[in-house]
Amino acid sequence: MPPTIDEIMQRLPVVFDASRAQGVRATVQFDFTSDGGKKYIVRIADGKCTTVAGEVANPDATLISSQTTYQAVADGRLNAATAFMTGKLKVKGNLQLLMRFQQIFHQL
Repeated sequence: MPPTIDEIMQRLPVVFDASRAQGVRATVQFDFTSDGGKKYIVRIADGKCTTVAGEVANPDATLISSQTTYQAVADGRLNAATAFMTGKLKVKGNLQLLMRFQQIFHQL
């Protein structure tokens, strides 16, 4: 059984690779409410990553996805670029920042 969105979001600080995130200072909103999920805030600054449930005003980027889609991306069953191109994963704000997430969180 794939991990839940809560489990995936809690793993982000654990699999965070500070060496690949040098110079990154960002606040990213994850929105999984389209299928009954929650919103999460991921902050990267000073070589650290934190994740909390909630909402933030004016994030650097917002990722909007169903829980099912993001679970598939997180466990490698769905390519993030494919999900984006097919409209299953939407981004508002800094797309380049979210593209770096695949490197920064390479063992998700």
